[in-house]
Amino acid sequence: MKKFYVFTLLLFSSTHLSFGQSKKVYEGNYIYLGKSGEASFEFILNSDFEQIKDGRFYFQFEDRKDNGKSEFFKRSYSGFFSADSREGDWEIEEENLFVKISDIIDLKVNTSLSGIQTKILASYKAGLPEGSWTFQKRLIEDGQVNQSIQSDRIFFKKGKLANRLEFRISNGKSVQFAKGEVQDEGVMSGEWTLVYLSEDRLVNEVRNYENGFLLGLVKRDLKTGEILDEAVFFDTIEKLNLIRQGSQAGFRIADEYFGLEYADGFLSSDSLAQIQKDGNDFLKSFLGDLLAHDPNFIDQNGNVIFYPIHTRRMVYELSRSDQKMVEEMPHRYEQLKDLFEKQLNDPAFRLNRFQNDSLALAYRFFEVQNKKLEKLKELVELIKTKQIQYYDLNGFAGFVSAIFVEKEEVLVKVDEKEKAFSFQYPKRDFETDFYSAFQLSLEDIRAKADQFLAYSGKTLTVLRENEELLGLSKSLDLKRMEVLELYEDSSGENALVEALKERFLVQQMELEEMTLAKIEGFEKKKVYYQRIELLLDSMKEIYGQLGIWTNQEEELDRIYLEEIFNPFTYTKYNQRVKPRLFESYELLFSHYLTSFSEETDYTNLKVWISKAEKLGERIRKLRNEDTRKLEKSLNKAKTISKLESLLGL
Repeated sequence: MKKFYVFTLLLFSSTHLSFGQSKKVYEGNYIYLGKSGEASFEFILNSDFEQIKDGRFYFQFEDRKDNGKSEFFKRSYSGFFSADSREGDWEIEEENLFVKISDIIDLKVNTSLSGIQTKILASYKAGLPEGSWTFQKRLIEDGQVNQSIQSDRIFFKKGKLANRLEFRISNGKSVQFAKGEVQDEGVMSGEWTLVYLSEDRLVNEVRNYENGFLLGLVKRDLKTGEILDEAVFFDTIEKLNLIRQGSQAGFRIADEYFGLEYADGFLSSDSLAQIQKDGNDFLKSFLGDLLAHDPNFIDQNGNVIFYPIHTRRMVYELSRSDQKMVEEMPHRYEQLKDLFEKQLNDPAFRLNRFQNDSLALAYRFFEVQNKKLEKLKELVELIKTKQIQYYDLNGFAGFVSAIFVEKEEVLVKVDEKEKAFSFQYPKRDFETDFYSAFQLSLEDIRAKADQFLAYSGKTLTVLRENEELLGLSKSLDLKRMEVLELYEDSSGENALVEALKERFLVQQMELEEMTLAKIEGFEKKKVYYQRIELLLDSMKEIYGQLGIWTNQEEELDRIYLEEIFNPFTYTKYNQRVKPRLFESYELLFSHYLTSFSEETDYTNLKVWISKAEKLGERIRKLRNEDTRKLEKSLNKAKTISKLESLLGL
């Protein structure tokens, strides 16, 4: 390795120029964009003796891992700096390749190569992308190029995309691509055509922009021509026409620029936002690869901060009274949200909510209102960040009116029956005065909430007077959340876990809590708390043992397979050993699993797990024993009990 020594000159000059005129060269270890590698570059020292890259620059990073297959990673940057900013032509190359040994025959190693190769030819001016860029990314499988992503029609002007953007992705079977016009400042314009893969179907998406405003979008099945989805942004078209006529009122085109997501009076969950998502993701995927090595666009973790392509929006006037409400409303919303969450997370309230109709109604009211506020979260965030000024409030009027209804019906479950309670609220006109109606609606909910707080607070005070009972409530609630979280983390991908959660941690717990609410007397309540705690402890223990239903089956399947070599065909294959014994195991195991899945008494869950464990231990032991006589007997067994008897279970 080359060594480099920097000698600090203990000379001070009265001018900065004397430092800038003396270029130096560094060669050696260097950290660039978070990677440690080898670098060679020219630099100068400023008046504070700080290193300023100026001139040619080369950096290379290499890494190798061996995790069952050898992984080779290489990245290099070659270009120029001017006063610590990228300047002129740059070449960036990256390889992330995997070599896997598939076989060794007659001392010859058969390997397969897969991975990704990327090459970017870029151009910069004063640290910003400028001029023409080219991009190529190749996906390699078994030593062959499986997919190629490339573009030689990428243009930048002052760090923003300009002129036109085109790229294509081909894999020999299909071609995906994007092409469209870009005005100054990276503003999308005219017709954009995208062809991308969505759910194994090639989608042809055509968009029309006018100066960054999305006017319409249609998606078709590329193969059949069938229209999959379409949208016309009529409100945007009408506003642009009014601006052209000079007759618009209360809005204008904003000076600011925005991301790929076009919005005007609708939230991210709206169909007008969702229809853009697949196409935007397709563009972002390519741009993310293109910009992955440019510190202007990525953070320290390599994530893209923003994209050099934009849409436009309208900006809407706010009156002074509106501005005041915009300042106050997020705080009022958060106060109300905190209030509801505090009540709903109060262990004594939650566990005793079924004590009577009024307490159950109070708790249910807080639940309903909290869900209503959750629906408004994105809208309130827009208000809080002042981004709301770029949204047409008329588009939100119907959405918010559907949340703040005049008549609200709340269903409460008491004694395993549902009762309906109705609440009346003043009618608020969101179309005429959106902010005022929004703020008054929050106040309406707060007024109703205060009435329930007065009752529930008084009732719960009696419960809280007994510190031991309150401590039990908190402890039990923490344990409930802990156990529930265990099951929720896995329930989405495991039907058995979801069924156990619903049957015992939701339905059974609700029944137990209803019974608890009706019990009078501290000692009796305390005993019942312990009963519920036993249920939770059992379900926690059961969760830790659920792996037996997958792990044991896979393990024994592997143990009872034997690799056979055929000398005539020179091939290897797996053959089941002791097939009748293994078939009996599978029959019993399936019976235990079904019984476990359908069990309604949680105390019996351990019984079925214990049976499965004993069965596994017995079958492991029999693998290497002479079982010919046993297998003959198993052939005659017709019932579960007979199989268990023969296997000594």
